[in-house]
Amino acid sequence: MSESENESEDDFGRANPETPTTVFEDTQQMSPDEAPVPNILVLGPDARSQHKHSQQHQRGIQQKWSSTSSTLSGYSGSSTSTITSEDPHLLALKLIIVRAAIMIGYQRSSSMSLQSFVKAMPSNSFGREAWQVQLLDQYKKLVASDQAFRSPGPARRAAATDIARAVRWMVGSGQYLWLADLFRWVFGCRVEEGEMREGLYIQT
Repeated sequence: MSESENESEDDFGRANPETPTTVFEDTQQMSPDEAPVPNILVLGPDARSQHKHSQQHQRGIQQKWSSTSSTLSGYSGSSTSTITSEDPHLLALKLIIVRAAIMIGYQRSSSMSLQSFVKAMPSNSFGREAWQVQLLDQYKKLVASDQAFRSPGPARRAAATDIARAVRWMVGSGQYLWLADLFRWVFGCRVEEGEMREGLYIQT
């Protein structure tokens, strides 16, 4: 090796004093069935804790929707379209309920409250088929029992994908199963399809 080459190596060592060196050790080959199972410690709540939390959360949601002290009431009295203290799922569900009334003929400029309008809706407003008549009955009961629906709240634009996820979330709790039918009536497709309908929106 020439003197110039030695000097180049010295210069490289000074410029890179902490260059790591990887040492490869011989390892014994083994089949996947023989490989030891890694001992992995998972940090976080266990399954029982998660199940308990899920049950508590669902009970909280049911209480919100089963009394006039619903968190949705905070939405109807707001003068702004920015709501930060409200569950986004509940907000999305209110939007589809308001949209259904608008599709029947409710107007924001009307002196009639949303609750009064829904109460006066004819029995065939959603159609004459059995599922549509039953849907209207459940729809009226919810709007009448929650003071959040005295007013439609500020106008909003909502994506079908967000509303579909909110409906699936609520229906998954075993409560308000008719919301899936309401989604089908408003959007013309089932919830599963709505979750894939990018670019589809409703205005309230």
